Amino acid sequence: MGQNLVDNGLSGPTSFVTIPENLRIVITKMMPEITRMCVARVEAYKKYNPENFDVIDEYIVKLRLTFDGGIRTLNGSDEYYGEEINKLFHFTYPDYDFVKFSVDEMDVRPEKTNYEKFIELFSK
Repeated sequence: MGQNLVDNGLSGPTSFVTIPENLRIVITKMMPEITRMCVARVEAYKKYNPENFDVIDEYIVKLRLTFDGGIRTLNGSDEYYGEEINKLFHFTYPDYDFVKFSVDEMDVRPEKTNYEKFIELFSK
C-alpha cells in the first residue's frame, strides 16, 4: 500500500507538485474536453529489485479533472482518462517509467443554460 507524501514529513501533497507545463499542453491539445486539471495528491511506493534488492521508488499522481459543458463532453470514465494521461506522459517523458497517473476526482459541470449564454455574450 502506498503512502501520501505528506506522511513523509513534507508540507503537503499539492504544495510542491504541479503538472509539468509540456504535459499540460499535450493533454489540453489531445483532450480538449478537460477544462482544468490539478494534482489532488501523490502516493509513493517502494518496490525491491529481485536481482539485487535495491529499493525502487514509484509514484502515483492522483489528478482532479474538471469538465465544463455537462455529461455529453465526457469521452469515458475516470479509468479511461487515467490510462490516456498515463500514455501521454510516457510519450512525453519516456525516462520516467516510475511515475503513473490516475484520476482521483472528476468534476463535471452542467451545461450552461441559454440565459447564461445570453448574459455572457451581451453583458458588459
